[in-house]
Amino acid sequence: MTAKFREKGLRVNEKRIARVRRTFAITGIRLRRRVRTTVPDPTASQVPDLFQWDFTATEPGRK
Repeated sequence: MTAKFREKGLRVNEKRIARVRRTFAITGIRLRRRVRTTVPDPTASQVPDLFQWDFTATEPGRK
């Protein structure tokens, strides 16, 4: 923000900008990288359905 004000010809100190931002609770957006913790193995086989789940419904609102 200080650089933007200086581009416009205003003399502003960084500490003053920080003080004004604290007063009005203005914060910047912190961009973080997403951490991918699980990577599926493309060669892995499907797990068999031992319970034989059947999720088909005969009509809406059932099952």
